Amino acid sequence: MTGPKFISWNIQDIEAQDTSASSSSLTTTSLRSRVTLTTREKADRRNLKARQKQAQEKAERDTGEEADEEEVPVKRRKRAPKNKAHKHTPTEIFNSSDNNESDPPKKFTIYIDIEGLKPTPTASHSKGPALAALTINKGPFFHLTNESFTVFKQHIANLTPCNVNLLVLSKLTWKFDKPLAAPRKLVTNDVGYDAMLSSMLDKRGDCVIFVYMPLPAKDVVSYICPMDCPRY
Repeated sequence: MTGPKFISWNIQDIEAQDTSASSSSLTTTSLRSRVTLTTREKADRRNLKARQKQAQEKAERDTGEEADEEEVPVKRRKRAPKNKAHKHTPTEIFNSSDNNESDPPKKFTIYIDIEGLKPTPTASHSKGPALAALTINKGPFFHLTNESFTVFKQHIANLTPCNVNLLVLSKLTWKFDKPLAAPRKLVTNDVGYDAMLSSMLDKRGDCVIFVYMPLPAKDVVSYICPMDCPRY
């Protein structure tokens, strides 16, 4: 009978095998760690590149907007100028020949109120309300701002009717139709007439005025009575 065989192991061989296995295990671990670090580095690099690209694009957009603002200024809408009524100075009114050449004459409407004397109260009306003065209405007629004071007086005399020399100019007044309680203004000479025309030119739209005057003076005609003129 053969007895059991004994295997003899060489201690050096065992140690060599252990060293080889340990080295192989370390190499595998090192490779796995290297693969893991490399993946993280790649992810970090991708993230860094993405952030750099975003920052670069934002900087380009900001630069482009600044350039657009500098090159293309914002256009503001201009408001249409309001038509303001030109105020005529007395010097402009006196220089009527110059105004007639530059501006067309303005036409306005005139009504005339001839105010008579207040009636004398009788005994039966002494305690009653005061009687109003008799007023004669004339007109209307149209007048132009380029016409003279002489033409203005002649128009009034034609409507009255009376001789132009019989008009009581010292009491000739005027006012606009609105407001009704507006004060009357004298128009007794060329200066007052020019002031009236200045008010017409400054007023917008159509102009309507009232002219107030007393009864014209009586025309006393002297003549020689013939022989057959009856005597009283």
